[in-house]
Amino acid sequence: MEGGPPQPPHPPQAVMGGPPGTLPQCGQPPTANLQHLQHQQQQHQHLQHQQQQQQLQHMIAQNQQRQQQLTSMQQSQQAVPPSQPAQQAPSQADPQMQRLPIRAYLDQTVVPILLDGT
Repeated sequence: MEGGPPQPPHPPQAVMGGPPGTLPQCGQPPTANLQHLQHQQQQHQHLQHQQQQQQLQHMIAQNQQRQQQLTSMQQSQQAVPPSQPAQQAPSQADPQMQRLPIRAYLDQTVVPILLDGT
């Protein structure tokens, strides 16, 4: 046994997979790794696009449902005979008005007043 630190069983380049100063290989050529990463990125973008489309379709369906509700409310308001006075603003305790979206609430409370011009 001679003096000095013990030598590692493999030289540094064998451990790193190449000469010093290079990146280690993962068993695939760099172009294959790049293609794999690009493919994963494309899949991720595709999934994001699908999620956005689903969200938009859901929002469109909600909007159409609200428009149908407003149309039916407007038709029911037009069916009221003109001899009745315009609807008064509902009280805070009216639970039906508390569940309405803002637009429907305004259509039932403010719009008739504006249409009457009073």
